[in-house]
Amino acid sequence: MLKGIDPTELLRPNEITHAEESVRDSIETLAQVIQGDAVEPFDAWDYLTFGWPGRHYTYLNLISAGSLTPQQTIAWDNTVFDLFYATPARIRFGTNLLAETIQILCPELLNVRNANTNLSPSLSGTKLTLAGWNRGIKRRVGLNQSSYPSTRDRSWPTNDQILASSNSLLDRTKNLAASDGLMRLDLFDPNALN
Repeated sequence: MLKGIDPTELLRPNEITHAEESVRDSIETLAQVIQGDAVEPFDAWDYLTFGWPGRHYTYLNLISAGSLTPQQTIAWDNTVFDLFYATPARIRFGTNLLAETIQILCPELLNVRNANTNLSPSLSGTKLTLAGWNRGIKRRVGLNQSSYPSTRDRSWPTNDQILASSNSLLDRTKNLAASDGLMRLDLFDPNALN
């Protein structure tokens, strides 16, 4: 929801450090589980990726994939995890192994764009990052708006479309800085919210 906005700009100056420390503490709490001499650098990514596997792939990606081939739920089978972890981390890190496997089993699935990025799932981490940066730079200088799906192609509307279609929500948003409940939290800068 805050893409393109630095959320700390909405906070009172004395709350910024506290908010940043809170985020850092949350990450450190998660990472403590996988610290120690026997831990490889890639173990941290594996843990964060598969620690909560139910939220790893979006439901929209699964529906899209299901339109091309029958669904097969093998992802939670321990033999699949064993095979995954038996593969050296440098090979399985990122999306290369996944894309090559899909290319062998069902290449049509590589035509389904990632619901989070709207880019091909076959892109390496480096190419994905570069494509995202390129798209973001073009968008910021006004050269490329076409990377966004149209409203009818999206699974949910953009924030500005939501506000434009709801007078009630637009009025509430405009009055956020005047909200007694929000101001009692003493977290937000009312001028920044305005």
